[in-house]
Amino acid sequence: MRTVAILVAGLVVLGLAAAPAHAETKVLVDGPTAGIAPQHDVLRARIANRKRAVVVTVRFRDLRRGAPVYTNVALMWSRDGDGRFVSAVRRDGTRRAVLVEPDSDEFTGDPVPCAGLRARWSNRRNTIRFRVPHTCLEPTARRLRVKVVAGFWSHTSRGDYTRFLGVRRG
Repeated sequence: MRTVAILVAGLVVLGLAAAPAHAETKVLVDGPTAGIAPQHDVLRARIANRKRAVVVTVRFRDLRRGAPVYTNVALMWSRDGDGRFVSAVRRDGTRRAVLVEPDSDEFTGDPVPCAGLRARWSNRRNTIRFRVPHTCLEPTARRLRVKVVAGFWSHTSRGDYTRFLGVRRG
């Protein structure tokens, strides 16, 4: 009987060790903010820190067609400021996404090549979905702190931002 119990306990431990890691997914709720342009008013962000990439889906109050959109997602892997920013820009019908190594100015810096980087707009859902492979970040980081900033693309424009939220890697 004792041998059976030891075998069962060993199999349970092996089964737990072999179980696949799942991405930690968290949601930041920001809600509507008065005085912010609808395409820069962040309502929520869903963050999934998956095994190979981090996926951040940002929902806005209204992503109007043709309206300028400037959104940054901070992806930090240390409290010392080590991290990158992914920016999604839409002006005059053109869309682009770029990964940036930050410099001393907030949300500016040198572009970083990143195969697999994507930002997809959905006017119907009022979302921008970012996908950033971990190979473009710190591949060994087990946890990221994520923050969304929208708007602030000119000195006359008001914007919106969320707090930082930590998510473990799957």
